[in-house]
Amino acid sequence: MPNPSFLFVQVQDTGKVSPRKDVRTAIQKHVMRDIGAARRGKPRRKVMSEQTAETAGQDQVPVSIWAMLAPALVSGGARTNPFASYPIPMNPDTFFLIDYLYTSPAPRLRPFRDTWLPLSLSDPALFYEILSHVSLDVAAVDPGCSDRRRNRALKLHVLALQDVNRRLEDPSKGLSEGVIGTVLAFACFSHLAKDWKSYEAHMEGLQTIIRLKGGMHKLDHNRMLRLLLSGIDISASCFSNTPPKFPLPLHALSTLRAEHLELPWWLPPGATDASNMWTLVFPSDTPLADIFRDLATAVMTLKLETTRSGRPLWLDTQFVRDYLDPLTHRLLETSIGVEAVNSGSFRGECSRLAAVILLGKIRRAARGGRGVFMGIETEKLRVLLVRYGSEWTVFKPMLLWVLVLGALEVEGEERGWFCAIIRKTAGEIGLRGWDEVVVTVSNLLWVEEVLGGEGEGLRGGVGMEG
Repeated sequence: MPNPSFLFVQVQDTGKVSPRKDVRTAIQKHVMRDIGAARRGKPRRKVMSEQTAETAGQDQVPVSIWAMLAPALVSGGARTNPFASYPIPMNPDTFFLIDYLYTSPAPRLRPFRDTWLPLSLSDPALFYEILSHVSLDVAAVDPGCSDRRRNRALKLHVLALQDVNRRLEDPSKGLSEGVIGTVLAFACFSHLAKDWKSYEAHMEGLQTIIRLKGGMHKLDHNRMLRLLLSGIDISASCFSNTPPKFPLPLHALSTLRAEHLELPWWLPPGATDASNMWTLVFPSDTPLADIFRDLATAVMTLKLETTRSGRPLWLDTQFVRDYLDPLTHRLLETSIGVEAVNSGSFRGECSRLAAVILLGKIRRAARGGRGVFMGIETEKLRVLLVRYGSEWTVFKPMLLWVLVLGALEVEGEERGWFCAIIRKTAGEIGLRGWDEVVVTVSNLLWVEEVLGGEGEGLRGGVGMEG
């Protein structure tokens, strides 16, 4: 039986079909055949081509051995969406990278799959750069093809660079959001590699492009890009303990929080200034007291959501991006240099550093351990405690909380130093064992599911029984 002839139907941008009579007639006949067969109780027999009939029942050989790395199908029998539109000419190798990204269960790839890839589908340079990142991940998990994949990643990165440089020569194209997103992806790669010289160069380039474009508000309509820019900026600023380069995306955040249906969690109502207990801890630093009030609200939300639904909210990248990253940004903005700290401000600065460490650990848990570096926070914390620690005579449970978070972020001799001060401070406030230390710090700002395992590792170092 000869195969039926095919009619290719062109769909307009509006989603409507061409008004040609022959096209509409063919569509109606096609639809009515199945409807008529269903009414008669005789489903229409599917026609198999001669080639399909001959190969039915035979073992099928994968087109590419690399596709065997992907553990599951994306949808039905197709590993990728056959109707997807990509900004570059695709080949088996690039299709494999998309397949790998969609099917890999690794948490570290979620930001690429959920955020970067959708953003890159409208720009070839950004798409090349995201494929480069994915190729590097393949190289990391499969040593057998590491050299080949690293070379492929470098070639894709070069294609992205060439495309961006070509557009930067044209003022009408060099200020596009696609260029901004690609340069941001370059900076992200440098950040993950801890290549801070390259990172600074890319971020300076971004600042120039955005300034020439007319300012940061020109990106407000692209919420995803604006939030990505802020998130990477904050992560790098944590490493150097310096204020972020870009302001908070207030427009994007306020728009998001107005759209309550987007939020899969709930937030307790914020306390008023009159009931803010943190003003007692930081009586001369109202901005820091407000940050700690909001930090306490976020920590309480993490605990309640875990207790209520069993869902670890810190794994929700949207919650981290929209609530925890802004808190980190605010903490970094209030940083002061070591030489500017005095006996009246050192408690606030030590608490601020510990809060940055706490948020860094939560954000690190959310990102599979990648992309969150604390840098000099613990070094600065130790310097301040050596200079002014003897003057911390009130609210010592807060000092204990600061010391425990500092100890969790260091190793070796530095950890031993923090543990000795923890033991001394615990004794001064009448704590009789390590378990009582844990209870004390847990009553302040603590997420047991994130910090508990690491905290237990301090028990031997502190050397307190119980």
